[in-house]
Amino acid sequence: MSPPPPPPPKPGVLVARAELRSNQIQDLADQISDITLAAACLDLKFNIQVEVSGTMPASADAIAKLNELLEGIAEDFKLR
Repeated sequence: MSPPPPPPPKPGVLVARAELRSNQIQDLADQISDITLAAACLDLKFNIQVEVSGTMPASADAIAKLNELLEGIAEDFKLR
């Protein structure tokens, strides 16, 4: 079951959305400093969603390992 679509942005807020593969995330990471400089006077935010699926449900061990890695990035960043 897919999550509901995000709400529309607030007036004056521009949003770029894309479904990225892991190599594209690496490309984004390579560009973060340039993106930050280009948005120097703007409030720049990144909203990241990680989604996992498969033909079989993910094992508790796999979810625990993924959550450990994700929480190493941000405390509340975990699969639910």
